[in-house]
Amino acid sequence: MNWKGSRSNSPRWKIPLPLEGLLLEGNAGLDVGHRVHGQLVSVDVERGYIDFSRL
Repeated sequence: MNWKGSRSNSPRWKIPLPLEGLLLEGNAGLDVGHRVHGQLVSVDVERGYIDFSRL
């Protein structure tokens, strides 16, 4: 991952895709390996968890 600053000084991350995480919402009808668009819900760096909701 690469950190990039923005004009508002809020950090932006460039994340290599695809990536894996837990889909908390909108997982009906999906199987392992399906690709979906999602929105980041939460991150737990210490445990290595990334949680998404489906768009």
